[in-house]
Amino acid sequence: MRKRPVSSKLFPLLVVAGLGTATAALADPPPLPAEAFTACESKAEGDACSVTMGDRTITGTCATHPKETKLHCRPSGPPPGPPPSR
Repeated sequence: MRKRPVSSKLFPLLVVAGLGTATAALADPPPLPAEAFTACESKAEGDACSVTMGDRTITGTCATHPKETKLHCRPSGPPPGPPPSR
């Protein structure tokens, strides 16, 4: 059975729909732990910070949270994954 190609008129709509879904997911970040805000309480935007949660320490930079007016410690690298299994 041969697959039908996507119509050239329909393709841009599919792309835009996909981008809209991805943008909506990025526009609503998950809530941050209180430790992320505590790490920047006495700091300015752009200052180095670190957050320790359990046996993990995440380093980053103080930045304004999109939904909050206070600073939080934003990780410098990619978002941390699940804790290492033991």
